[in-house]
Amino acid sequence: MNWSWVYVTRPKTLVASFFPVLTGGLSIDLFSNLKALLSFFLCMLFALLVQIGTNMSNDYYDALRGTDFNRSNAPSRMVAKGILSSCQVYKISICCLFSAFVVGCFTLVISGATLWFIPFGLLCIFLAYAYTGGAFPISYNGLGDIFVILFFGFGAVEGTRIIVSSTLNTL
Repeated sequence: MNWSWVYVTRPKTLVASFFPVLTGGLSIDLFSNLKALLSFFLCMLFALLVQIGTNMSNDYYDALRGTDFNRSNAPSRMVAKGILSSCQVYKISICCLFSAFVVGCFTLVISGATLWFIPFGLLCIFLAYAYTGGAFPISYNGLGDIFVILFFGFGAVEGTRIIVSSTLNTL
Protein backbone atom coordinates (compact mmCIF):
# COMPACT_ATOMS: atom_id res chain seq x y z
CA MET A 1 0.00 0.00 0.00
CA ASN A 2 1.17 3.51 -0.80
CA TRP A 3 1.01 5.19 2.61
CA SER A 4 1.63 8.58 1.01
CA TRP A 5 -2.10 8.87 0.31
CA VAL A 6 -2.78 8.38 3.99
CA TYR A 7 -0.12 10.91 5.00
CA VAL A 8 -1.43 13.59 2.63
CA THR A 9 -4.75 13.54 4.51
CA ARG A 10 -2.81 14.56 7.66
CA PRO A 11 -4.53 12.05 9.96
CA LYS A 12 -3.42 13.80 13.17
CA THR A 13 -5.49 16.86 12.22
CA LEU A 14 -8.73 14.93 11.67
CA VAL A 15 -9.64 15.28 15.35
CA ALA A 16 -10.34 18.93 14.49
CA SER A 17 -13.42 17.76 12.61
CA PHE A 18 -14.24 14.71 14.73
CA PHE A 19 -14.60 16.22 18.22
CA PRO A 20 -16.81 19.24 17.38
CA VAL A 21 -19.26 16.98 15.53
CA LEU A 22 -19.13 14.49 18.40
CA THR A 23 -19.84 17.31 20.86
CA GLY A 24 -22.82 18.51 18.84
CA GLY A 25 -24.18 14.99 18.50
CA LEU A 26 -23.79 14.06 22.14
CA SER A 27 -25.52 17.25 23.29
CA ILE A 28 -28.88 15.68 22.38
CA ASP A 29 -30.49 12.25 22.49
CA LEU A 30 -28.45 10.85 19.63
CA PHE A 31 -29.33 7.20 20.17
CA SER A 32 -33.10 7.63 20.28
CA ASN A 33 -33.64 6.45 16.72
CA LEU A 34 -31.81 5.20 13.67
CA LYS A 35 -32.42 8.35 11.60
CA ALA A 36 -30.79 10.51 14.28
CA LEU A 37 -27.78 8.24 14.40
CA LEU A 38 -27.53 8.17 10.59
CA SER A 39 -27.75 11.98 10.47
CA PHE A 40 -24.97 12.19 13.04
CA PHE A 41 -22.68 9.87 11.07
CA LEU A 42 -23.41 11.81 7.88
CA CYS A 43 -22.46 15.05 9.68
CA MET A 44 -19.25 13.33 10.75
CA LEU A 45 -18.54 12.18 7.20
CA PHE A 46 -19.20 15.69 5.84
CA ALA A 47 -16.79 17.23 8.35
CA LEU A 48 -14.10 14.60 7.68
CA LEU A 49 -14.36 15.03 3.91
CA VAL A 50 -14.09 18.81 4.23
CA GLN A 51 -11.07 18.43 6.54
CA ILE A 52 -9.35 15.95 4.20
CA GLY A 53 -10.14 18.13 1.19
CA THR A 54 -8.72 21.14 3.03
CA ASN A 55 -5.56 19.27 4.01
CA MET A 56 -4.96 18.03 0.47
CA SER A 57 -5.70 21.43 -1.03
CA ASN A 58 -3.32 22.94 1.51
CA ASP A 59 -0.59 20.47 0.51
CA TYR A 60 -1.10 21.38 -3.15
CA TYR A 61 -1.21 25.18 -2.75
CA ASP A 62 1.63 25.37 -0.24
CA ALA A 63 3.84 23.41 -2.64
CA LEU A 64 2.71 25.62 -5.52
CA ARG A 65 3.70 28.74 -3.56
CA GLY A 66 6.90 27.17 -2.27
CA THR A 67 6.00 27.53 1.41
CA ASP A 68 6.42 23.83 2.25
CA PHE A 69 9.95 23.30 0.95
CA ASN A 70 11.82 24.46 4.07
CA ARG A 71 9.76 22.97 6.88
CA SER A 72 11.79 21.30 9.58
CA ASN A 73 9.26 20.82 12.37
CA ALA A 74 6.21 19.69 10.40
CA PRO A 75 5.12 16.38 8.91
CA SER A 76 6.35 15.71 5.40
CA ARG A 77 4.39 17.39 2.68
CA MET A 78 3.77 14.90 -0.10
CA VAL A 79 3.60 17.34 -3.03
CA ALA A 80 6.54 19.52 -1.96
CA LYS A 81 8.75 16.44 -1.58
CA GLY A 82 7.66 15.11 -4.97
CA ILE A 83 6.21 11.93 -3.46
CA LEU A 84 2.75 12.55 -4.92
CA SER A 85 1.82 14.37 -8.10
CA SER A 86 0.44 17.84 -7.52
CA CYS A 87 -2.20 17.22 -10.17
CA GLN A 88 -3.37 14.02 -8.48
CA VAL A 89 -3.53 15.62 -5.04
CA TYR A 90 -5.45 18.60 -6.42
CA LYS A 91 -7.97 16.36 -8.22
CA ILE A 92 -8.50 14.17 -5.13
CA SER A 93 -9.01 17.27 -2.96
CA ILE A 94 -11.71 18.47 -5.37
CA CYS A 95 -13.29 14.99 -5.28
CA CYS A 96 -13.31 15.07 -1.46
CA LEU A 97 -14.95 18.50 -1.40
CA PHE A 98 -17.52 17.51 -4.03
CA SER A 99 -18.24 14.32 -2.07
CA ALA A 100 -18.73 16.46 1.04
CA PHE A 101 -21.36 18.48 -0.84
CA VAL A 102 -23.19 15.31 -1.92
CA VAL A 103 -23.06 13.92 1.63
CA GLY A 104 -24.32 17.26 2.96
CA CYS A 105 -27.30 17.25 0.59
CA PHE A 106 -28.10 13.64 1.49
CA THR A 107 -27.88 14.59 5.18
CA LEU A 108 -30.48 17.32 4.67
CA VAL A 109 -32.81 14.89 2.92
CA ILE A 110 -32.48 12.34 5.74
CA SER A 111 -32.77 14.83 8.58
CA GLY A 112 -35.37 17.19 7.16
CA ALA A 113 -33.25 20.13 8.36
CA THR A 114 -33.66 23.59 6.90
CA LEU A 115 -32.32 24.21 3.42
CA TRP A 116 -30.30 27.11 4.85
CA PHE A 117 -27.63 24.49 5.45
CA ILE A 118 -26.94 24.38 1.70
CA PRO A 119 -25.31 27.85 1.60
CA PHE A 120 -23.58 27.08 4.90
CA GLY A 121 -22.17 23.83 3.48
CA LEU A 122 -21.12 25.56 0.27
CA LEU A 123 -19.38 28.23 2.34
CA CYS A 124 -17.55 25.52 4.30
CA ILE A 125 -16.42 23.94 1.04
CA PHE A 126 -15.37 27.27 -0.46
CA LEU A 127 -13.38 28.14 2.67
CA ALA A 128 -11.66 24.73 2.51
CA TYR A 129 -10.33 25.82 -0.88
CA ALA A 130 -9.73 29.45 0.14
CA TYR A 131 -7.74 28.46 3.23
CA THR A 132 -4.56 28.37 1.13
CA GLY A 133 -5.93 28.70 -2.43
CA GLY A 134 -7.13 31.60 -4.51
CA ALA A 135 -5.98 35.20 -4.77
CA PHE A 136 -6.43 35.96 -1.04
CA PRO A 137 -5.61 32.79 0.92
CA ILE A 138 -7.06 33.29 4.38
CA SER A 139 -4.36 31.30 6.19
CA TYR A 140 -1.64 33.60 4.81
CA ASN A 141 -3.51 36.75 5.81
CA GLY A 142 -4.07 36.18 9.52
CA LEU A 143 -7.65 34.96 9.15
CA GLY A 144 -7.15 31.19 9.16
CA ASP A 145 -7.63 30.64 12.88
CA ILE A 146 -10.77 32.79 12.95
CA PHE A 147 -12.42 30.72 10.22
CA VAL A 148 -11.29 27.45 11.80
CA ILE A 149 -12.91 28.44 15.12
CA LEU A 150 -16.10 29.63 13.41
CA PHE A 151 -16.60 26.69 11.06
CA PHE A 152 -14.79 23.74 12.65
CA GLY A 153 -15.78 24.89 16.11
CA PHE A 154 -19.11 26.66 16.48
CA GLY A 155 -20.43 25.69 13.04
CA ALA A 156 -19.68 22.00 13.46
CA VAL A 157 -21.08 21.77 17.00
CA GLU A 158 -24.24 23.77 16.37
CA GLY A 159 -24.75 22.47 12.83
CA THR A 160 -24.65 18.88 14.04
CA ARG A 161 -26.95 19.67 16.95
CA ILE A 162 -29.50 21.38 14.69
CA ILE A 163 -29.41 18.67 12.02
CA VAL A 164 -29.77 15.78 14.45
CA SER A 165 -32.44 17.71 16.39
CA SER A 166 -34.30 18.23 13.11
CA THR A 167 -34.30 14.47 12.67
CA LEU A 168 -35.87 14.16 16.09
CA ASN A 169 -38.17 17.19 15.54
CA THR A 170 -36.97 18.65 18.86
CA LEU A 171 -35.84 22.09 17.73
